[in-house]
Amino acid sequence: MIHAFYVLSLLVVIFYGLTAVQYWQLFFNEEQPKSKGQSYTLIAALTLHTCLLATLSCLNGRYPVGTPGEWLLVCTWLVATVHLITEFLSKSKLLGIFSLLPTFLGVLLAVIMIEPVSSLPEKYKGAIFSMHIVVSLAAYACFAIASIVSSMYILLFNKLKQKRFDVFFRKLPSLDELEGHATTWVYLGCLFLIIAPCIGWFWVQQHDPGEGMNPRELGIFIVAFISLTVALLRSFFNFRGMRFALSVLVCFVLLALTQLLNVHGF
Repeated sequence: MIHAFYVLSLLVVIFYGLTAVQYWQLFFNEEQPKSKGQSYTLIAALTLHTCLLATLSCLNGRYPVGTPGEWLLVCTWLVATVHLITEFLSKSKLLGIFSLLPTFLGVLLAVIMIEPVSSLPEKYKGAIFSMHIVVSLAAYACFAIASIVSSMYILLFNKLKQKRFDVFFRKLPSLDELEGHATTWVYLGCLFLIIAPCIGWFWVQQHDPGEGMNPRELGIFIVAFISLTVALLRSFFNFRGMRFALSVLVCFVLLALTQLLNVHGF
């Protein structure tokens, strides 16, 4: 089984590398190469990625969300999945390089970090704790995609302002399309960001009855409130353009800080 883990790890890295190269060629090649093979390679990479996570589960007898390397492996799986959904909805593959190159680098780092067999206290092996981690990572993945799309918005806006009609201007979707996608993923990220702490609180009550959140841990709800406010302002009060794109990036930074500062650890 350990040999299967190492073989799958190598294949996952190779296929994500191939996917990143294909999307790079699709975006930067002026001859407009065919845009079918990229999705097939991505689906193959995601399938291998799923098998790698299943192998980790079998090796450790638990869900593969117990160590930082495993969290990164799950988060990159979610980012790749979110990108595939976005690609299906928008019918455009031109943003792939901006999502899948970071995914490839994240998978490479995760594979280096992960120990195939690791032990955890019994209370961290249950489904509720694992669900809390997965939903939290889903929120990070949604905000990561929203921030990537917002970065593309800022880049395209500056190209238009400077009248630089280069490959980025020609290949990136319209400003309205980019802004719409960013809004969708912010809404979904907020939903996951509210659900995840609630699941975590329920898990705490099972193992430490009576213990609640301390004031510091409530910070995650503040981030969710700010993010949801930004999305609602864009949808109903004409909070659009660069103001919205920059606000999405600020929300992503705030979310990253909650992780780095361990604000919402139960």
